[in-house]
Amino acid sequence: MYLRSFLPSVSHGRLKRVAPVLALCSLFWGSGCRTRPGSPELVMHCEITPQPVRVGPASIALTLATQSGAPVSGASVKIEGDMTHPGMGPVFAQAEAAGPGKYAGTLDFTMPGDWVVSVQASLPGGARFERRINVRGVAPR
Repeated sequence: MYLRSFLPSVSHGRLKRVAPVLALCSLFWGSGCRTRPGSPELVMHCEITPQPVRVGPASIALTLATQSGAPVSGASVKIEGDMTHPGMGPVFAQAEAAGPGKYAGTLDFTMPGDWVVSVQASLPGGARFERRINVRGVAPR
């Protein structure tokens, strides 16, 4: 068993019980959204159009809410796009309020490839919030 080579001290029976947990954890570790330590626990939904994402302008629609589902309004939201490889400068956008807890902006993807989009919000009351979204395979025009 391939996983067994990485966990030599775990018995075969225990490995069968641990493997599903490790697989579930890998989904969270590999997800496209990351929370910066110290960020408030909010729920963020992000929709990028057009799909599939192509070089050029893309609309980014964000929804911010508390864990209980209450919309978070009055935030100042900035968006930054960076390619995953070095050498390219970042692109920036400001998201404007588009309704209770809703924000919209346009980010210009300048090259095909893999990108990381960072959403940074200054919340009412002074708290700061940040999430990262992996945007894989931005296609040429």
